[in-house]
Amino acid sequence: MNCEPKNPEIQQPESKEVCRNCGAELHGQYCHECGQKFSRTEYTMKGFVLEYLNNAYMWDAQIFQTIWNLVRRPGYLTQQFLSGKVIAHTHPLKLNMFLLFVFVTLFVLFRSQDKWNASIENISNNEYIYADMQMERLLADSVYVEKIKASPRDTVCLYASILLIQQYSDIFVPLETPDEGQSIVLHNTSWMVVLPRVLVEDGILVLDKQDRYYFVDKNVEINKWMQEFSEVGMYATNFVTTYFPLIILFTAPLLSFSVRLIQRKGKYPHIYHIIFSLHYTAFLELLILLVYIANLIVRPSEALLQWIVMACPVIYLALSYKRVYVAKSWFQAIWRSVLTNLVYLMICLAICFVIFILACIVVAFRNL
Repeated sequence: MNCEPKNPEIQQPESKEVCRNCGAELHGQYCHECGQKFSRTEYTMKGFVLEYLNNAYMWDAQIFQTIWNLVRRPGYLTQQFLSGKVIAHTHPLKLNMFLLFVFVTLFVLFRSQDKWNASIENISNNEYIYADMQMERLLADSVYVEKIKASPRDTVCLYASILLIQQYSDIFVPLETPDEGQSIVLHNTSWMVVLPRVLVEDGILVLDKQDRYYFVDKNVEINKWMQEFSEVGMYATNFVTTYFPLIILFTAPLLSFSVRLIQRKGKYPHIYHIIFSLHYTAFLELLILLVYIANLIVRPSEALLQWIVMACPVIYLALSYKRVYVAKSWFQAIWRSVLTNLVYLMICLAICFVIFILACIVVAFRNL
């Protein structure tokens, strides 16, 4: 076993030293029979912990060199692995497990400070969804639409999401211009708006103690449905955001089948496609980890995140295809990358749909 010696100098076995594991005579630092490293010292706490990290997560300089090659040279790790250089870099499965370990650690430590996850949870818990449904119900009535158009307008303080105000800008005319940061957050706040007086007269909007108007619900069935929908959304969203990197890892074998289908005339056995898929999923996990860290530190713009999430996987996979499978054709590498990502996206959406159905079943049983 590899443990941290108290003496930092490299220990060389003396003549007729035997391996503590199998008893074979030693001729170097490692046993030629079982591979255990020679050491005369006993365990230390530091050595015990480092040995676990080395064996379980490859916690050494090699993991960072592997990650650097994973990002800098798409397809290089797969190419090296298939050429027989197995120990030159971290094993694909251990690489994925290491990235999962880092993600789960950060998720547990900073979950309460996770702005992205909090904003997603607000989608299911926020009054924006309910108010939007109520406005759609009112605007579906052509008679009431004419009543809204003919109604006098008042300037009031409305407690609502800015997205709702922007979505129905012909009904609610905002007197304030929200900045970009406020416009992308789905939380409710107070806005000075001009709105039809009929909404107040009909009791759709009521006044609270802070002299601001907010939506009320007179339809019990819709309110009950909204509560159940919010609960289902909360279960499904929390599960996907918590275990999404793990879902990516478990879908790697499915991704390898799509790669094999696209490479149907290739000369490689299926295990080679699995290795290729594991390196690609490792890149996706690293990308998710970087996006997660960015949301913890400073919320980037939605446009930038969308470009990263949509473009980077396609570009990376095309470069990987070019290096591993189709070295002479950029066209084939690009269209195979797009097709593979579409198939993989459909697989992930199918899994998310199954998770949503399971969440519906859980909520249904809890409400029985």
